[in-house]
Amino acid sequence: MNNDYLHQRLNIAQKLIQEDRRFNEGIIILKEILNQIPSDYQYHKIKGDTEYIEFWDQKEFLEYVEYVKKTNSQLKVNWMGNVFPKACYFISVAFLEINDINSAEKYLNIGLSLEKDNPLLLNEMGMLNTSKAKTYNDLNYYKEAKKYYVQALDARPYICNQLKARALRGVGFCEIELKNFDEAEKCFKDSMTYEPNSIALNELAYIKMAKKGIIAPTYTNLSGGPTFKEINDLNKDNEIKKINKLKSFINKFMKN
Repeated sequence: MNNDYLHQRLNIAQKLIQEDRRFNEGIIILKEILNQIPSDYQYHKIKGDTEYIEFWDQKEFLEYVEYVKKTNSQLKVNWMGNVFPKACYFISVAFLEINDINSAEKYLNIGLSLEKDNPLLLNEMGMLNTSKAKTYNDLNYYKEAKKYYVQALDARPYICNQLKARALRGVGFCEIELKNFDEAEKCFKDSMTYEPNSIALNELAYIKMAKKGIIAPTYTNLSGGPTFKEINDLNKDNEIKKINKLKSFINKFMKN
């Protein structure tokens, strides 16, 4: 199969998973793609005066270009579309959605073996461990999840603000579950410096109530499934209105 065909199939699978929620159909396509992983696969290669890098999207490419400018590198950057690590990410998302934790973990490990410093894969591994904590009722998995979220924060020197914020929200959620409310509060506040987000505001309100001994349900949904949609939605008017409304509520609540 050539790369153009693999990209087309990946796009179809991504739509099936993220938009249509037809997870099993997406999984079938992604398995077909992942059967084509070359034995000598590398997502980053240098040939002569050119770097060939498989970027996941335009945003990652632009972040890297800005980073390269600061390093004064003389190498040209050639953008190649990412297929195999990205396929591992989406298949793990799909398996988590149908509660097949073992399969999700299997493919995340494959993805990290192909691209060990990818913050989306690391964030998703953090999410997987929070799922294991709930499934097996074992707090130690929250500690394991924290390790992956922290790795995601510092995985690369060119990580976009949205992914930094998401990693911090992941750490914050784990700290809540571990009853480390001061640490959790700091994480969510720090995440807001990178990206205003209604999830962080909800959690800050929850932490405030928890410190007062008020029992309330948590709102957090840190599933890797909507990652890209979550980022895009931040630019929509309804999300901004929601954030402003939550800010108003929290400001009033904090004064009490």
